[in-house]
Amino acid sequence: MKSAYAERLLRLSSEAEAALRPGAPRGTLESTAAARLPPLLSTYHERYPDVQIELVTGESTALLHRVRSFDVEAAFISEPFCAEGLEAQEAFTEELALRAPKTMAPIKGARDLRNRTVIAFATGCSYRRILEDWLSMSKVVPERVLELASYHAIVACVAAGSGVAIMPRSVLARGPRGK
Repeated sequence: MKSAYAERLLRLSSEAEAALRPGAPRGTLESTAAARLPPLLSTYHERYPDVQIELVTGESTALLHRVRSFDVEAAFISEPFCAEGLEAQEAFTEELALRAPKTMAPIKGARDLRNRTVIAFATGCSYRRILEDWLSMSKVVPERVLELASYHAIVACVAAGSGVAIMPRSVLARGPRGK
């Protein structure tokens, strides 16, 4: 009981401090920063040119941790996640796409990915978790996981034939071919 009360006091203190510091950082997934936020930020900066917004990127689990530890004021994250004690509001609906090298046979199911490398963000990425859960339901374990820190690198490695990846279609639409 006391720890819940202390946590509430800390949260209220952080909210009060954040209200006094308009430049408090916000967290976001790289995919959201690349595909969803640019037009919103552009419009916002036109309306409020004196307001500075600081963004930090990361994967869902790390961003949730940063919100809970008051390092960031709020964060755009993806499901699935556990947000006990935090409020959540849907901002975007992302359609995920499985990407594979052109030389690979069409993928009809998870078993077609046996003995393949999965290319993904670090553990804690919600999209990676979705792919791993899908593979796990068919008892498929990737040959290896290549962890990268950007969608550009992931797309390039898939195109080079290094493995398969999952990512939001909105990211693909913003890429060189989707402009």
